Amino acid sequence: MHLMDESPAMRMLATVWRHNRLHSYGKLNRTMQTALRLAITADMPFGIDDFSQYNHRFGFEHWGGSPPERWYSLAAETRNRSAARSYAKWFGRPPFIYDRVLGESEVLIRRRLAVRTEFVWEGDVWRVTGFAKDGQSCVACTYHPEPNVARIVWSRVKRRVKLTVADLRADMKARREHRAADAPEAEAAS
Repeated sequence: MHLMDESPAMRMLATVWRHNRLHSYGKLNRTMQTALRLAITADMPFGIDDFSQYNHRFGFEHWGGSPPERWYSLAAETRNRSAARSYAKWFGRPPFIYDRVLGESEVLIRRRLAVRTEFVWEGDVWRVTGFAKDGQSCVACTYHPEPNVARIVWSRVKRRVKLTVADLRADMKARREHRAADAPEAEAAS
């Protein structure tokens, strides 16, 4: 691959890999993690095949962490769409995008679901705890409230559910149709 054909994120990781003077795999692994974290949080563009190339070119299996899911979570949290797409392609996972994700100050936003993402489903707050190995569903849990605690404590599971992209789309469609049906009634009342 020619240097100019590489994404900015790939060029940065290649530069760190090529010019390291660290005589310790531990230090090199931490440096590569730092470089990837910087590329994602700086919203650098990623090529669609970058994540699949990291293992081949830079030994990602040694420094990416196990499981490497944290990189997708970071890309989703920071909204680096190209990094999230590259990771999803590498894992063969469709995008789990939902419009009731809890954002800053408990505001509901549209975002990719990733591990630790909190969202509202069926009137409860849920947290994504993982994805199926085949990438076709995510696992989410809702938890029992703890007495005398203002915020949810993620300890006692109340319900666990597997959700597919189709489940999320069906819920969003049903809510859109419900709002559309309510709109004429609201206009008639005013």
